[in-house]
Amino acid sequence: MKKNFFLLFLLNSITLMLFTNNFNFFGGGVGSKDSPFLIENIYHLNNIRYFPDKHFKQVSDIDFSDKEKWIPIGIFNYLGCSENYFFSGSYDGNGYEILNLKIIEPDKSFIGLFSVITSEALIKNITLKNILVEGREVIGGLVGINYGRIENCYVSGKIKGFFEVGGLVGWNSNIVIDSFSEAHVEGIENFDCLIGLNDCF
Repeated sequence: MKKNFFLLFLLNSITLMLFTNNFNFFGGGVGSKDSPFLIENIYHLNNIRYFPDKHFKQVSDIDFSDKEKWIPIGIFNYLGCSENYFFSGSYDGNGYEILNLKIIEPDKSFIGLFSVITSEALIKNITLKNILVEGREVIGGLVGINYGRIENCYVSGKIKGFFEVGGLVGWNSNIVIDSFSEAHVEGIENFDCLIGLNDCF
């Protein structure tokens, strides 16, 4: 019994180490509101998808130049992901920039830096510059579909899709305040520089 308990303890300890700063999964923090995980680079940004209910704070500019295309965080119906992967935590861009992000998924929907954010989510102070996003429907530079709260965010670049296409949000069902977009947006129906379809009444 003691041997089994020790092995279980050892496995749990190794698992904890893999998902903490000892392996540079993030730049610091513990993922709480008071001590958010710190995002310093693309690697840290990508790891958000594994902790969708935690809290994050960007602490440096992140440049996607010459990098592979981005897979949205919490993307709906992608590689088997379900609503359990939707982002429900908080992300504070902290005044830093995310540059030259590319998402090229012309046959997929619910596309953006974040795919779907839930009613518990808060995204604020994010600046996306010179991004290129292409998808089918419900396409936004920042978020595909917003059920949460977006504050003080900015997008520039090119956003392209067919239906519900927005420079900031493809389909909005909650709060967007103090945010704007200078993105060039192309679509067929329900497309706009800021929000493709505003379903918040």
